[in-house]
Amino acid sequence: MNKLILTLLAMAFVATGTASDRMYIDENELYSSQNAFHIHIGHNEYIRTEIIHKDKTGLYTYENDITTKLDSLSSTYEKTWKCPYCHQQNPMKEKCSNVDCPSKYQVKK
Repeated sequence: MNKLILTLLAMAFVATGTASDRMYIDENELYSSQNAFHIHIGHNEYIRTEIIHKDKTGLYTYENDITTKLDSLSSTYEKTWKCPYCHQQNPMKEKCSNVDCPSKYQVKK
């Protein structure tokens, strides 16, 4: 009986926690490529997720589904930038990795 009560409490906790972890997305700030969805967060910066959900309010993803990078002290969202010429996603502060790109931001051949 105690296990049943603990299980029900745990399920209620999980159900209430997931609703607040939703990050709603403007569909005009979303595009897909490279087997993922990229969400524009401003200034040519994007965050990546592999799962998008939809409810009556709109599109969303769970914060746990957003790709993160681990720093020595914490984990943060992994941000990328989109090359204006070839539209390839690249890690922030790195040049375009597409060797066929006409961009001045590309890695030299």
